Amino acid sequence: MYSEWNRVTTRRLTRRRLTRLALAASFFVVIGSLAVFIRPELFVGEADPVARVQRVDDERQVAVTRRGSSPMPLLAGTTLLAGNSITTGDGQASFDFIDGGSVRLATQTEIELLSDSEVELIRGALYFDSINMTPDVERFLLYTSVGLVRHVGTQFAARQAQGAVEVSVREGEIAVHRGREQIVVATGERVQVPVDGGRIERQTIPLIGEHWHWADRMLPVFEIDGANLFDYLNWMARETGHRLVFETEQAEQAARTTILHGSIDMEPLPMLSAVMATTDLEYRILEGTLYISLP
Repeated sequence: MYSEWNRVTTRRLTRRRLTRLALAASFFVVIGSLAVFIRPELFVGEADPVARVQRVDDERQVAVTRRGSSPMPLLAGTTLLAGNSITTGDGQASFDFIDGGSVRLATQTEIELLSDSEVELIRGALYFDSINMTPDVERFLLYTSVGLVRHVGTQFAARQAQGAVEVSVREGEIAVHRGREQIVVATGERVQVPVDGGRIERQTIPLIGEHWHWADRMLPVFEIDGANLFDYLNWMARETGHRLVFETEQAEQAARTTILHGSIDMEPLPMLSAVMATTDLEYRILEGTLYISLP
């Protein structure tokens, strides 16, 4: 495991060093007494599209920077390239990788997209969901000040704290690599890993609640029109960390045959209330479980 971590880390650092050298060398090359301008693209190659922006909360705050250019407002629908940096200020943003996997960014966050499966978290916090990742895609790799964070089919949040990295897992499992040390974090756990090699703090956390609220605000859009209620409820429960329970077989069957119409773009719980109001079913939430029943 360490050899693989060392390999990907070395590859990343080498790539970034080559890019910096290419940019430094891009101004001119002296051939005899002739100074010839060389474009940076001839050294670093054309950047590849890696992701597409899904949501932006406060476009005046969120910016994207392409290599060699000034920051520009980040808009929904923007195609992101390898090498792009994103800063959120007081806003938030989310994007989907082209080959699957979704990232949500908290306020006061800065990241760099290194490839179609690698992100560097420079400051702030992000939430990753491995949903819709194709089986042949390399695992998502997150670089932090502590080291490498990698997932195994999961939903997790990572935050750069003062002198440490905090990682919380909502679903699945992740591994944090600090030097030769591997710290495994399972569903419902949070660890704080000091950069200086100090003692790791581990605690149990709920899968719902205030800790996840910033990520839940940036849910991907669910296309309501034409979808059945059963699929919507499963999506809502998974995205917000709830367990879904149909209180009777009749309630589950009713959800499967109820077709939704229109469009709704709201925060999770108000959206759930609005959707359920258009159906013949009822819901209640108790201790992290979403119960669905018939009147």
